[in-house]
Amino acid sequence: MNAIQITTGELAQCAISVRDLERSKSFYRDLLGLPFLFEAANVVFFDLGGVRFMLGETGTRSINPGDTLLYFASADLDLAHQRLTAADVPCDASPHRVAPLGMIELWMAFYRDPDGYRFGLIEERARG
Repeated sequence: MNAIQITTGELAQCAISVRDLERSKSFYRDLLGLPFLFEAANVVFFDLGGVRFMLGETGTRSINPGDTLLYFASADLDLAHQRLTAADVPCDASPHRVAPLGMIELWMAFYRDPDGYRFGLIEERARG
């Protein structure tokens, strides 16, 4: 019996719940620089290279920030780290080399958004 392909294997959208939609919209748009798409009642959408990233406001409903981890590409991880720490964004792990990948090295750093969600920044650097 042949398996039916349910998905294309591509991420179409990811979503997280936030307590304060305006605060989180500003964080992701103005501080991280994500391209804003649109908003509707209690939701905001950003474009992550063709993948929709949705923030949905929960109000007082409890959320568990440890359940979701997003990784955003960074062209200059050290500069991003300076900007985020200057803005008092909590840092769980400063920029560090994770692995060599052929002619490049994979570098990552981890931070927390206003609701405590952990997110990673990734930079692929030329090995030198």
